[in-house]
Amino acid sequence: RASGEGGLRKEGCHRVGAEDWPDVLRRFIRLLDGGGGAFLAPELGRAAENILDPAEVDCLPGRLSLRLLLLLTGPGEGLGPEAAGEALAAEWEALGRLGWPRAVGSGWPIFRMLRLLQRRVAGAGGEEETAVESSVPGCTEDRFGSMLLQQVRHGRGSAGGSLLASGAGYLHAAALGAAVRCPLSVAAAFLAPAWLRYPVYDAETEELLRLAEPQVRDLELSQIFATSHALLGVLDDVASAYQAFVIDSGALYVDLRPRKENESVIDYTRH
Repeated sequence: RASGEGGLRKEGCHRVGAEDWPDVLRRFIRLLDGGGGAFLAPELGRAAENILDPAEVDCLPGRLSLRLLLLLTGPGEGLGPEAAGEALAAEWEALGRLGWPRAVGSGWPIFRMLRLLQRRVAGAGGEEETAVESSVPGCTEDRFGSMLLQQVRHGRGSAGGSLLASGAGYLHAAALGAAVRCPLSVAAAFLAPAWLRYPVYDAETEELLRLAEPQVRDLELSQIFATSHALLGVLDDVASAYQAFVIDSGALYVDLRPRKENESVIDYTRH
């Protein structure tokens, strides 16, 4: 399913000071899966207090995820795309410094949080809408973006060669500069092959992430939130492939049974 180092990479973070980051990640994933006992209030409180400085933060992917969760679960009145984007300006900049491949390789659900936030600030529509409306140049009446919305909405079962062909054609037209192309769609076109290959995650996937990221580097997060586009959904799905590999590899498994002296036990029960 996935190639490269087994389990979490170094960006996944280890226990540092008051934070047992592997345990926080386990509880975070359980929370997203609807599991009980995933209490993160202390960690959220500390995430709210700490300044997000990539040079000093002990676990940048974890801090990013917690701060996104903090906004997602906070008061929602008046939280539109512009307000949410402004509130997360530092987080968006920190994610850019971290880079998409490292963010995905950390195992932290950063893109899941961004996807859920986009849904929240966009109201009931979010990525379920079929029309792409945006102030981002090229993203209004963007046929590839509209088609991608439909594909993500209905799942990979309805996608296939047509999406790959359309994405390749879109990238070719963007390279020729024949017309202004939506940067979100250009990034998504790079990621389409990786999205269709789920649950495969390998070196090719990481290279596609590296090609896609610069396409939206100059955009503000508020612009992405304000655009009814499937890019964040595609990123979340691609990241979920690596997260599934991390779970299946046993990197998040813990042996909670009492240990007897000199007894060696490996328990692959998911907790």
